[in-house]
Amino acid sequence: MVKLSYEIQYSENREKLWIHCSTGETVGRFDKRFGIDIHTTIEEQASGAGQCLHCTHGKPTIEDFNYFCAKAKELWGVDIDKLMIEM
Repeated sequence: MVKLSYEIQYSENREKLWIHCSTGETVGRFDKRFGIDIHTTIEEQASGAGQCLHCTHGKPTIEDFNYFCAKAKELWGVDIDKLMIEM
């Protein structure tokens, strides 16, 4: 199995961020207006896992943002620069 790596992309307006996997898929998204997506990889889904680990579809709170940051660290080893998103 190939070791996966992850990269964060921040929007220029500091309202969104995405976490991309080295396989080319996006596994995480935070949007100040539209919520959170925390997904499994396509490989995990092919092995029977569901797609969504935690998804919301409304304006997130600061607690939601902190939860997203904690899950990004736990699942993908990614440290989100909280100053890059204006909460």
